[in-house]
Amino acid sequence: MKKLEHIWDNEFFLMHIELEPQSDKSYFIYIKRKLGYEILVEEKHFDKTNSSPRFIISRTHPKEKGLIIEYPDEIILTAYKIDDRAYYPTQYFYRF
Repeated sequence: MKKLEHIWDNEFFLMHIELEPQSDKSYFIYIKRKLGYEILVEEKHFDKTNSSPRFIISRTHPKEKGLIIEYPDEIILTAYKIDDRAYYPTQYFYRF
């Protein structure tokens, strides 16, 4: 599994995520939100019908300090910081 670890800053509270599967297999990603000493885990399933999913992740609470996205090795994840939901990002800060 690969891992993107992100700490929220005071400027950006939204991330645009794009996933590029390198195979037809279905897969799961895990989003782990850091709320102080507590970690909340979200599990998201994607199948082969969703070839290149895109979605927005937002900071859910002022106590949320950051998050970790864990995803399979055969996926390329690209993350963009955005400051408005209507904005389509063009420069990524993470791609692996």
